[in-house]
Amino acid sequence: MGIYKKILLNSQNKTALSAFAVIFFLVIFVLFLQIAVFLTNITNAQTQSNVHGWAWSDNIGWISFNCANTSSCSDVDYGVYFSDTGGELSGHAWSDNIGWISFNEDDLGGCPSGSCKAKLAGNNFQGWAKALAGGGLESGDWDGWISLKGSNPSYGVTLNENSLESFAWGSEVVGWIDFSPQFAGSGVFIGDIPTVDLSASPVVVNEGDTSTLSWTTQNVDTCTGTDGTPDWPGSKAISDTDVNVGPINSDTVYTLSCSGENGTVIDSETVFVSSESPDAPTTSLTADPTTVMVSGTSNLTWSSTDADDCSGVNFSTGGATSGNTTVSLSSTTIYTVVCTNESGLSDSSATVAITNPVNPTLSISANPTTVRSGNQSTITWSASDVDACSVTGPGGFSFSTLSGSELSGLITQKSTYNITCQAEGNPDVSDNVVVNLAPLFEEF
Repeated sequence: MGIYKKILLNSQNKTALSAFAVIFFLVIFVLFLQIAVFLTNITNAQTQSNVHGWAWSDNIGWISFNCANTSSCSDVDYGVYFSDTGGELSGHAWSDNIGWISFNEDDLGGCPSGSCKAKLAGNNFQGWAKALAGGGLESGDWDGWISLKGSNPSYGVTLNENSLESFAWGSEVVGWIDFSPQFAGSGVFIGDIPTVDLSASPVVVNEGDTSTLSWTTQNVDTCTGTDGTPDWPGSKAISDTDVNVGPINSDTVYTLSCSGENGTVIDSETVFVSSESPDAPTTSLTADPTTVMVSGTSNLTWSSTDADDCSGVNFSTGGATSGNTTVSLSSTTIYTVVCTNESGLSDSSATVAITNPVNPTLSISANPTTVRSGNQSTITWSASDVDACSVTGPGGFSFSTLSGSELSGLITQKSTYNITCQAEGNPDVSDNVVVNLAPLFEEF
């Protein structure tokens, strides 16, 4: 009996362990599906998000309504969407202190009171949003709910043309959320997202030298320079290139603030002053090719000596002091690698330019264009702005030069001679010429 009981106990233990393993696997699988659905919802929100900007809470700080606010969409794609037809808000906002704040109806079931959906009624929003960290095991009594409209005291988020204004309430944890704080570059807006991209070249200079600033914008009306050297502050064009600044005697931050009807955006660029130490690192950066078509690629290769760390401007080095990477371009771009050690830093730049598509031209002719049967014709062709050509015709007539003039074989029937050429970035182009037979006349 003792042996039997031992065998039975072992069997029961194995059965229990197997059941536990199945349950554990199911829990992990369900959790994975929930995470995948959540991330999909975030991505879907950004693909149609039209709300952008920043709200402010004295308790939790800034709340971002779109990844475009920080140019971080390639890392985490999120945003809030406002429906022009139904007036609903959906998608996700982000707080560095409490994480995701959801406006999705699926997350708002069981709200404390009234209609749960975040929706515009007249010029006033009603309903709720929810901080997804609230209501969990580690959140205590905080449920995460954020009210968009309430009374005692009376408050609520309103829509003034394309601007969200006034306050929402998020209990003692979040506190009052101000949708139109009086800070530069803040506020929450609906519509085209304003952008500004400021760059400097070079980003490392010797003391007393100058640098040039360039910038591009979208959906803005005015730009203003602040900080920097004394020649930088003031009104600026909404886009410009190679604006000289300096002399620069210490590491200097240049800031550009641009505004439009949908808010204000700010970008900054730091120009560093290089150390004169003989032990400072050296850097090299090359691009191959240096001219490409739109959406074309170039290979960047960088190297350094005596460097502890290298970083890239307009591309990533991953901290490596040497390496190569491929970049895709939509506009002419200046790439810079900056390498540092305890003694100082140095940089090297390479420019890759966008070239206009070529316009291939070609022609082919025959002389004469009408022959008697058994005679020949001279075929002449030429092509420009192409890479290669193929010229063909009857009787083994075949050539691969870009231009030429050759005698055909004996022509015994109507004959067509073709030229087809290829040019990078363009479809094949072709032309042809026909040599006809002269009619035969019989005497009566």
